[in-house]
Amino acid sequence: MKETVQTTKATFLMVLCILTFLGSGLGVVTSITGYRNAKKDVTQVKDALSNKKDSTGQKTDTVKKNGVTITINNSTDSAQLAQDTSKGGKLAKKIISSVQEGMTVEKQQNSSIASLLSSLLCLVGAILMWMLNRKGYYLYIIGVIVSIAAPLLIYGTTILGYTGAGMSGLVGILFIILYGVNFNKLHNPNAVENFE
Repeated sequence: MKETVQTTKATFLMVLCILTFLGSGLGVVTSITGYRNAKKDVTQVKDALSNKKDSTGQKTDTVKKNGVTITINNSTDSAQLAQDTSKGGKLAKKIISSVQEGMTVEKQQNSSIASLLSSLLCLVGAILMWMLNRKGYYLYIIGVIVSIAAPLLIYGTTILGYTGAGMSGLVGILFIILYGVNFNKLHNPNAVENFE
């Protein structure tokens, strides 16, 4: 019975590590891509949020993706939004303003660098935990802290900062707790074993 419980815990730890390998690996790829495409991404978002109007006077948002141009007509423009004094209108105005302020090439590149660092720390931590090394757990925690702190440091206390930190924190803290459940399965760095 005790052997079955330990095998289940090792299997659970293995599943967590595989999920981290996938998530952090994807994080590395998207961070590199995000850094390389920061200028193009910022331009697309700013164009989408600007007040472009078509020949009928309606606001249009044009987004070019993979050679295809998509135009969306929208009857609500920033002037109407600025006159909206309802709570929803004020919140929408604050969100749009926050996104416009936060969307700079420098901030996007800094965010990509921080994301890359966080993903690499979590990936190395998961590799060490795969080998049942306790140092991996601590590296993983540092990676999650970087992923939570970076958006707040880069974007400040804005919608973008809080959203980035909240999303990273939600998943990261959940995995810290789940890895913590298996902490007793991890050994000191000198006693490295495999799952066999």
